[in-house]
Amino acid sequence: MEGGVKKNIGSALRTLLKPLVRLLLSQGITHAEFAEAAKDVYVEMCIRHFMDGRVNKSKIAILTG
Repeated sequence: MEGGVKKNIGSALRTLLKPLVRLLLSQGITHAEFAEAAKDVYVEMCIRHFMDGRVNKSKIAILTG
């Protein structure tokens, strides 16, 4: 069942990203700029929602890839 959930989330992500990417392209935002922003947000959200007060860089690296 987990594989199905992950597949559905991946599909939903692609659906959500299409209008965002269209906007980014129209404003001259490159893939590299988008990827850097996405990485920053991913790490920020990991710190905010998955840590128990103490930030451990190794744990963040493992959780965020």
